[in-house]
Amino acid sequence: MLENISASITEPLTLSALKQHLRIEHNDDDQYLTILAKSAREQAEAYISGPIPVQTYRLTFDFFPLCIELEKTPLIAVSSIAYVDVNGVTQALADYDVFKNDFKAEIYPVYGESFPDTESGRNKVTVTFTAGYEVVPDSMIHALKLLAGSLYEQREDHAPGSYSEAAWSSKALLNTFKKVTA
Repeated sequence: MLENISASITEPLTLSALKQHLRIEHNDDDQYLTILAKSAREQAEAYISGPIPVQTYRLTFDFFPLCIELEKTPLIAVSSIAYVDVNGVTQALADYDVFKNDFKAEIYPVYGESFPDTESGRNKVTVTFTAGYEVVPDSMIHALKLLAGSLYEQREDHAPGSYSEAAWSSKALLNTFKKVTA
């Protein structure tokens, strides 16, 4: 089970940057624009299947798989791997190998070894890690501005066929960060 355990998330699109992009000089819509910036980030994260700003996750397993695949990328760091051994004692796994690129992150036992056996039961292995962009690329920020701008201008839902999809340019900007699965 994967759980986002971030204490807080720093929105990459600031209110002032969004207001400048939309050419808004008043403060009347500040609260609404802040909500739209967050909504744009969440929509973009769903589209690329990964976090944009740095976020912390906890991933649990009933036992060690052959390889631990981390669904959220790009991986910044694995903070800890804890497990409950066959004697019921919680242990920290100190030695493991991590393979990562922008779209994939996997944890393996060190060469020639295997992951330890665990006590039977639920949630006996816990992996804590951080993922996202420590410096959010400018093209992502621009995509967030476009998405938030579309949400600001189109404040009502649309019936099917009455509104052509406006997000193609933001999607084009996000496509280089999108995780593609077979």
